[in-house]
Amino acid sequence: MDLIQFWTILSANGIVLDQKQRERIERFTKELLHWNAKVNLISRKDEDMVLESHILHSLSI
Repeated sequence: MDLIQFWTILSANGIVLDQKQRERIERFTKELLHWNAKVNLISRKDEDMVLESHILHSLSI
């Protein structure tokens, strides 16, 4: 899932984020993937689904 799809899904579910929040999510995602290469933070099979599996899930609860 790319970021445009991610933002669209959030909006469709009533989750509205301002620009600063979006930037923070983008940075967090990049940092998570960067550090996951060095330290096993998330499953390697989840790397392609970080937005869906980790961020979207967290925002929806």
